[in-house]
Amino acid sequence: MSKTAIGGALAALILLPLAIPLLFMGGGETGALPDLVPEEYAEVVTRAGSICPTVTPEIIAAQITQESGWDAGAQSPVGAQWISQFMPGTWGESGLDGDGDGDGDGTADVWNPIDAIWSQGNYMCNLAGQVDKAISQGSILGDPLDLTLAAYNAGFGNVKKYGGIPPFIETENYVRIIRENAANANTGGNIGPPSGAVGVY
Repeated sequence: MSKTAIGGALAALILLPLAIPLLFMGGGETGALPDLVPEEYAEVVTRAGSICPTVTPEIIAAQITQESGWDAGAQSPVGAQWISQFMPGTWGESGLDGDGDGDGDGTADVWNPIDAIWSQGNYMCNLAGQVDKAISQGSILGDPLDLTLAAYNAGFGNVKKYGGIPPFIETENYVRIIRENAANANTGGNIGPPSGAVGVY
């Protein structure tokens, strides 16, 4: 390999990590997260979707699109709050400070979109761990991501109770819509409008 080719390869390797976040910040033709994620949330969506292998940035983005349509002030009739639609009890157990490293505020605030999105990624990965354990024990069956999404929507207790995705129309539709929107995000397809906030129970 010539010195020029080696130099080009090294430059590409150095620039690759810098280019990846730009995919989430709009203006490109690769992926569709630019279509989903407002620029101010791109970094935290990337972080929240990189905590565990089951939950990707596309899944986080598709969930928020469905849950709140990126409205940081959204509230559902059943009490789910703000951009990630956490129920107060779930937030009390799972809320995390997502921007503490950036501004040092040290507070987990459900009304802070950065905290909520970071908490969503962590909560989803916690559910994914419970799902993986239950699958390995043979107490539930199904695709790990589908089951994790179902647990986010209907609660892990219901997933265990029914041995898989609970037979609730809302939950079945939730799993389907999130999967479709995440797939569209990967292929640059159109993302449908949110069909109403459903919340984390």
